Amino acid sequence: MRFALALLALFASPALACSCAGGQDGTRVLHATPAGPLDSWELALPANARGLLYMAPPAFPYLVGDRDSPHVILKEIPPPIVAGAFSLSKAANLEAMPVSLKRLAHGSGTTQYYLADKQLKKQGQQWGDDVHALVRKHRLRNITAETRLAFGLFRIEPQQGFAEGSAYYFQASVPGAGMLGSRVLVKAGPPVLPAPDGQYRLALNGLPKRKLLEVARGGMCSETIAALVQELRYELPPAARQYPGLLMFFTEHKFRQAGMAPGSFFERPYYPDMCATSPYGGSVLGPAADIAFTACPADGKPVPHYLVRGRIGMLEMEDELHEMAPLAIPFSRASGPSCRQLRRGVKRIGMVGLSMSYGPKALPSRGREGAL
Repeated sequence: MRFALALLALFASPALACSCAGGQDGTRVLHATPAGPLDSWELALPANARGLLYMAPPAFPYLVGDRDSPHVILKEIPPPIVAGAFSLSKAANLEAMPVSLKRLAHGSGTTQYYLADKQLKKQGQQWGDDVHALVRKHRLRNITAETRLAFGLFRIEPQQGFAEGSAYYFQASVPGAGMLGSRVLVKAGPPVLPAPDGQYRLALNGLPKRKLLEVARGGMCSETIAALVQELRYELPPAARQYPGLLMFFTEHKFRQAGMAPGSFFERPYYPDMCATSPYGGSVLGPAADIAFTACPADGKPVPHYLVRGRIGMLEMEDELHEMAPLAIPFSRASGPSCRQLRRGVKRIGMVGLSMSYGPKALPSRGREGAL
């Protein structure tokens, strides 16, 4: 979705579109940190960790994709990633260590993959075609289960485990992943017991506020909206605080307008603009922090019923994240300027932006101001 929005930004006004500075590619080993010279990375793990995490990118040939659909048509069934694509050796003597590979479930898993038939391959369909219609018309075979081991989140597990105080070299050679950041020095520290269920907690960080909020928007890089904003924090048990860099969390949202059927929980990461990025299983707002927000309701309209729930944990240590009970967001108790005042502020910001981009003639006359 963010890829599609970024494409829209190419056609926006130069004054409004994003100009994201190119950054150095990182490593696909989750939670590794830069360690000095280029392409030098380190990872601190407890000695009783089951392994390290590697995010393998999709490296198979897409034929058809659609930003409005979570489904994709592939030219062929991609080959699975195997344990032989990874190597682990002791830093002291470079002795190779046998490893096992475990695919971990992550994300919503809503994308479905289908195999193109000969006619589709010959026609050469393009991005944006109606995937649902093509699947029905050509009766394409669903190959989602067969693609599961071709990409995604894997845990590379040393069969002999780690030894406290020892260091190891990890190397990956995965098709399509590139070599930058593929070599990591792993240091095994004191062991730690994973936190049991019930010891993590998603909590409100104060009461919600009515405020102007910058949000990512395709074609404009970002926009300012009048919003109700609730800060959230994850409260951590002592075991998790020993290796905070290994924590990953996902905040899921669910809201319902008056008179509408309730929806399902879904991930809704916050980004202030199209250039903003966050680590997988993290937030642009920092460690163990997130927000829930919704646009200010129109005058006289009730605020939506809004729930959040969190999933958090250390997948180097456990197979699944801990899911927390839903938490209601009390947007009706928000403080700050009224939504009407905030919307006036949004209009003023918009008029200043038009003036800077296109000159004073772009500003509306006083007679039209009320129609904005």
